[in-house]
Amino acid sequence: MNRVVVLVSLLSLLGCTVGPDYVRPVPDQLVTAADYASTAYGNEAESENETVVEVELGPPPDAAWWQAVGDPTLVELIDEAVRHNLDLEAARARVRQARAARRAVAADKAPQIGGSASAERARAGVSTPEGAIASAGFAELTQNRYDTFLSASWELDVFGGVQHATEAADARLDLAIEGVNGVVLGLIAEVARNYIDLRGNQRRLALAEENVALQTETARRVADLHRVGLGSKLDADRAQAQLAGTRARLAPLRASIRATTHRLAVLTGQPPHALLDRLSSTAPLAEPPDWVEVGVPTDLVRRRPDLRVAERRLAASTAEIGVATANLYPRFFLSGAGGLTTTEASDVLDVVNRTWRLGPSISWPIFQGGRLRAGVLAAEAERDAGWAEFRQAVLVAIEEVETALVGYVEEERRRRSLTEAAAASAEA
Repeated sequence: MNRVVVLVSLLSLLGCTVGPDYVRPVPDQLVTAADYASTAYGNEAESENETVVEVELGPPPDAAWWQAVGDPTLVELIDEAVRHNLDLEAARARVRQARAARRAVAADKAPQIGGSASAERARAGVSTPEGAIASAGFAELTQNRYDTFLSASWELDVFGGVQHATEAADARLDLAIEGVNGVVLGLIAEVARNYIDLRGNQRRLALAEENVALQTETARRVADLHRVGLGSKLDADRAQAQLAGTRARLAPLRASIRATTHRLAVLTGQPPHALLDRLSSTAPLAEPPDWVEVGVPTDLVRRRPDLRVAERRLAASTAEIGVATANLYPRFFLSGAGGLTTTEASDVLDVVNRTWRLGPSISWPIFQGGRLRAGVLAAEAERDAGWAEFRQAVLVAIEEVETALVGYVEEERRRRSLTEAAAASAEA
């Protein structure tokens, strides 16, 4: 027993973890303030009389940004979507799956204990030189056997294979959690976008119906003038054509309203027709904020779930290199078993019949035809691909933020110009 303790202590001292140690990418080295060219673009006035559109670096945006819009229906729809959306439910189930897989991998760190018990009755025949079964002593050839055993085995993670496997499982669990965050973020954005489209199309439909009513009256008056000889047939035809064109725009608007209502119902985990009555009445359009806070550049890496997913995937692939490398080295086990064996049921618990064994063992894949080395190369290639994908995800994130900020700035300028034009038209 003392020799076993000495051997375990020696292996603990000599053991070393193989494979690379993962180092999380530093955000400051990936995203800098210079990457936000649209920040200066948004604050740059084109003329002395132009009002500057505010787009500033600052604290991270409010996580519940939709509440600032001031539309209770939008808040209710987003809350229902987060609670009942089926894509989100599937993502949460994958988190539970990843958590169970992580527990299964981590279980290899602990000793494995098992037990068994058996009872059997056997009979053996004895052949005589003449080929007949001997009858003498026949009773002694039939006997019972009772066995009870308890076995234990513990792998000494000398080269860190189990440790790296656990690290990979941790990264995959984080990846699944970030997948849920990504689904939530995309779900909220899609609900808000469809809701704004719905209210906008409802407003357009209301204006189009007003125009139809006005143009119907205009066409009637022009026709009356033509009938009494005070107007031309061309004017009457033009008024009728304008009325028909305006009526033609009603059908696409009604179809778009129905489609966005169906989409909102499905996003909230309901049948497509579930929200038709609830969203049939029009409501004012939400007012955009006067300025947008985008946060400091390094927050981009920390906030976006897609970047965190790419980073966690990189961490998992790095840990897999350690798992593949550890397979090249021997594996050490400390195992033992003990039990009772007897031919009489009454003696099953008699310590006189006990048997046991205890000792270390080693398993070493000396030659596998290059399979294990190929596994290391494949894991390293997977890590390199993950690093490239992570950097690409960062570039795409910057691109999307840049495009969104520029689009916001220009659309805000367009909205102000249209407001001025509408005011001038109303005055005219």
